[in-house]
Amino acid sequence: MDELVARFHSMHPHRFSGAEGAEKAEFWVSEIEELFDLIEYPPECRLRLAVHQLKDRAKMWWSTTLMTLDAQRIIPSWDIFKLKFKESYCPPSFYSSKASEFHNLKQGDMLVAEYADSFYAMLRYAPHIAASQVAVVETTELS
Repeated sequence: MDELVARFHSMHPHRFSGAEGAEKAEFWVSEIEELFDLIEYPPECRLRLAVHQLKDRAKMWWSTTLMTLDAQRIIPSWDIFKLKFKESYCPPSFYSSKASEFHNLKQGDMLVAEYADSFYAMLRYAPHIAASQVAVVETTELS
């Protein structure tokens, strides 16, 4: 395990305190997961490594969450961690706000490249549109 931890830390993963807000929380868990996939960590190591990156409020949150899971006889895993993390730090109101922001996105004074960057960065908050965009591309390619 020491070698796995050393390799993980050599990638310089960010720590999460719980005070960063929903958008940073979402990016943090995505970044950690990308590192896990890149280094091909087995599922049983992912949870321990992610928890090691928590600090302050987030560390207390996980401690309380563990007690709740234990009381419910749920075995903690990386997938359970991600679910509980997103429930706590990325509430539905965050996603609905981002979806509204996406739907109200206008190019305005932005350059086309800037608008495209914003569009694709926010597209994940409107998955129904992303799915229809893929369908349009696939239909176009088949023609």
